Amino acid sequence: DSDSDSIIMHRFDEITKFLLIAYMSENTENIFTIRNQESPKEYANRIRKSYVNLCRSHPEIFPKKFSEINASELSIYNLGKLLQEIDYSNFELDFFGLAYEEIINGTFDKNENQQFFTPTEVVKFMTSFLPKNLKGLIADPACGTGGFLKSVATSSFGHHELVGIEIDERLAWIANVNLLLHGQKNFSVEAFQNGGAFGSQADKFKNKFSAIITNPPFGSDLTEKRLLEKFQLGQNKKSRRRGILFLERCWEFLKDDGMLLIILDQSILNSAATRDVREFLLGHFDVQAIISLPETTFMPYATVNSSILILRKGNSKRSATKTFFATAERVGRKANGDQDFEFLQTGEIALDSDFPSIQSAYREKSDLTSGSGKTAYWSYLQDNLDSNLRLDTMFHHPDRNESRRVLENTKVGLVSLSELCIEVNERILPITDLPGEVLLYTGLAHIEPINGIAYQVPTPTAAIKSSVKLFQPGDILFSKMRPALRKVALADFEDGGYVSPECSVLRIRRDSKGELLVPPRLLASLLRSDFIFGQLIHLVTGIGRPRLSSKDLLSVQIPAATLDVWIEASRNFDRTFSQSSDMYFKAQEYLKKSEMLKSEAVRGIVADLGGVLSADE
Repeated sequence: DSDSDSIIMHRFDEITKFLLIAYMSENTENIFTIRNQESPKEYANRIRKSYVNLCRSHPEIFPKKFSEINASELSIYNLGKLLQEIDYSNFELDFFGLAYEEIINGTFDKNENQQFFTPTEVVKFMTSFLPKNLKGLIADPACGTGGFLKSVATSSFGHHELVGIEIDERLAWIANVNLLLHGQKNFSVEAFQNGGAFGSQADKFKNKFSAIITNPPFGSDLTEKRLLEKFQLGQNKKSRRRGILFLERCWEFLKDDGMLLIILDQSILNSAATRDVREFLLGHFDVQAIISLPETTFMPYATVNSSILILRKGNSKRSATKTFFATAERVGRKANGDQDFEFLQTGEIALDSDFPSIQSAYREKSDLTSGSGKTAYWSYLQDNLDSNLRLDTMFHHPDRNESRRVLENTKVGLVSLSELCIEVNERILPITDLPGEVLLYTGLAHIEPINGIAYQVPTPTAAIKSSVKLFQPGDILFSKMRPALRKVALADFEDGGYVSPECSVLRIRRDSKGELLVPPRLLASLLRSDFIFGQLIHLVTGIGRPRLSSKDLLSVQIPAATLDVWIEASRNFDRTFSQSSDMYFKAQEYLKKSEMLKSEAVRGIVADLGGVLSADE
């Protein structure tokens, strides 16, 4: 704060220089100790000279642009007074590495430069997928501040030579410093200003790397024709997203059988406009894993759906080996960027993240199931690939294969949902059509996942900003927004009401005698099943707010059973459901008794101690 005209990046640079002096100084005493009768000017000159000497002896760490201390004499003197109080020799922890992490996170995760920062939780998770027996160079061709390389350096891969590539000279310097201050000895980070990793300066790295771990800047386009023409995926294009071109560039950098861990925009995996990218990917890599990240992963700075891809360079083996798919809904990070913790039953705290269980499922080659179905699974790519070559996790969900098997083996024929139901679409805009009234409203939040429970909440029309749909008792409410949550419920209410426009209101058809074609409760339960979800999962569209169209919903196939069969199935369902409910309520009673016993045990301690004290007296 002594330099009133300095900006945050200049302050960051100067503090970095002071850390380097402290780390690399060969003096046994603290170099920042202010000597007797040393004036601020004399002190500043001595510190500046010390830094210049370091730059001359280590030119690979100190590019010319950062070879001098530019802070004012007063700033140097004031900072020195703080730093002289620290005895660096007594630190058992990685003091310099930890200090620099704090400075990097505070600068690059909290301002306009956040595009260079990948959340630590994601970095550590990706690093954990590197095999322990990996040999050779490990690189990040879009290394930013060096987060991935630092993670590799501080893990069990520290003996490897690390290589970073950057287009920004400051970031390359920061990455070098970051690795140095974390104790890494064998590394190099280079800044190639003429195109970065895409330019000719980086061609020397072709077929050199055993592994690449990176989060390229996939949100921006490359428009320079000279660079575009270098790539198969840039041919005859006026522009191409950098993330797409990084995929091909990483393939060029890797040795045969080299490993690539990369974060890509989700649309690369499923958009019709990027089919050629998937064709390239399948033709040049063995796809080992695809892990979908939540759209909040990079918040509060960006809301984007992305996936981690784990690939090996070489001809695709998709017909012979299974690929691991997973969906992470929690990554240990809140929407504001802070870490998100949960309290365990043991009393310990841990990051609220799906990453550990996904990692275990990958290591153990097992599936992972949560309340909303399978969230990690192994699948043969060839089983589901269509002409569009979709590679997203939803498209390859195992429920698709199970639904297909059931449909192919049914003996009674099939009918579409539209033959059993009609979709009712009676809409009103409450704030204008029913001003001042209170409605019985069922929003998406009032329909519970999986279990089919829904609520009606008295709501003033002034509080409902969008249109709503009218429903009657006996209708089925099907949430088309995020259908993977299975929010489907029978409107088993005494009165009708209004529901969110994101729901389909399904009314069961009647036969010529006026009888319902199918039992409502059973159909509602069937619409929550894996069998129906398996038919719909690959039809869900949208990235941030995935939706299902009414047309696709009404086209799902259901066995064409007679009413008697439906009724018998309904009886069996009710009987099993009743048993499940009984078990649930018994479990709740046992939990209550358990809590009561705990309370009695605590009271017993007090009573026993009270008795002992009385006896002693």
